[in-house]
Amino acid sequence: DYSIDPVKREILEFLHHREVRPYFVPKLGRGVGREQEFSDPEGNLLRMDRVIMDEDRIMVMDYKTGGEKKAEEKYFSQLKNYIRILRDLYPGREVEGMIAYVDLKEVVKVK
Repeated sequence: DYSIDPVKREILEFLHHREVRPYFVPKLGRGVGREQEFSDPEGNLLRMDRVIMDEDRIMVMDYKTGGEKKAEEKYFSQLKNYIRILRDLYPGREVEGMIAYVDLKEVVKVK
């Protein structure tokens, strides 16, 4: 009893968001990891939703849905941890993060 069309429309609108779109287009030298697994210094396994690796910078995106931003502080902390891990693994590259609220079509950048 659930139509795929509204979901498809939501995702396409999100992908065309001006701050999101640049991370979903091909670019020379770009690597993209989806559900990319990394481990922290303590050996804990972490799965990052999307890691965009350009020659000079890295963007890690964490998707959120549900229409509410109640747990944003928790999301922010999680993303800061991802950024720390990526900075250690890729020294010399600028590393940023983005909390992407798919259904709200909003993003929050984290450095």
